[in-house]
Amino acid sequence: MRMAILLLALAGAGSAWADSPPQRSDCLIVYGQGRNIDEPPQNEAWDRINLRFNTAVTARLRAAGISAHPLVFKVGVTDLATAVKTLAIHAQAKGCSKVVDTAVLADENGTLVVRLRVHPVLGLAGPIAAGAIPHIGGALYTGRSEFDLNARTLDHLDLEALAATMVGDYLVSKSAAAASPSQ
Repeated sequence: MRMAILLLALAGAGSAWADSPPQRSDCLIVYGQGRNIDEPPQNEAWDRINLRFNTAVTARLRAAGISAHPLVFKVGVTDLATAVKTLAIHAQAKGCSKVVDTAVLADENGTLVVRLRVHPVLGLAGPIAAGAIPHIGGALYTGRSEFDLNARTLDHLDLEALAATMVGDYLVSKSAAAASPSQ
């Protein structure tokens, strides 16, 4: 009897819960942002290179039949919490189960890093409390290439080829994971 009353109370609490959008395993938010903050001309250059890589990754995913939605922030967006919240809201609105994080950056050692990471979006399955925002989980896949950071490397950096390789490697790892028996 108590269980029936509880179920009726929960069923009537429609305003406190929202239906989650259908979660699609083939839907990805392709997030990118310049990481190196400098003077405006350098920031614009990092923004352009990150947008180029993000666009190339998005195109490769779409060519593989995956619904990919780009979301790129400029270098000047430094409020990480707001950026992550915006990213999670986009994933929730589209019903995407994963986020692909694209980045081209100079690390603390002066190395040029081109990176692609895939993260799950957690908190999308089942009913969601009204106003609740899903969160981004730890990396499921990381692809990374490193180069000497200099003008020659930047001039000859083939982001489209790197996107093709990294997306291809991710798709192979995804297929291998799906084919392996669960533990």
